[in-house]
Amino acid sequence: MYRRMLTAVAVTVLFGSLARAEEVTATIKSVNADKNTVTVTINGEDKTMTVSKDAEIYTQLKGKKNKPGPKQPLEGGLSRLKVGTEVTLMTFKSGDEEIISSIAIDPSKKLKK
Repeated sequence: MYRRMLTAVAVTVLFGSLARAEEVTATIKSVNADKNTVTVTINGEDKTMTVSKDAEIYTQLKGKKNKPGPKQPLEGGLSRLKVGTEVTLMTFKSGDEEIISSIAIDPSKKLKK
């Protein structure tokens, strides 16, 4: 019985650590909507990353009393991202690749029309 519990705990810890999401602040350098990729600059380093097909791309509106407001989805998705826009990326690991699960845009930045 103890072996089963120990095994269950070990598996939970192992898979829990693999499924962690990471939040990263970046600047959009280029967008390839056809290939579902973006090239971003993170800490001075350019990195091309895959964007999940069901990724959430939105502007985080301001809320009351220093709290985040509602999310406003970006119509047009990746193709509407403007080069030079500062974004917050939520990523997860799939094998050796880091995949973007959401892109939050600073509402004070202008978007491509």
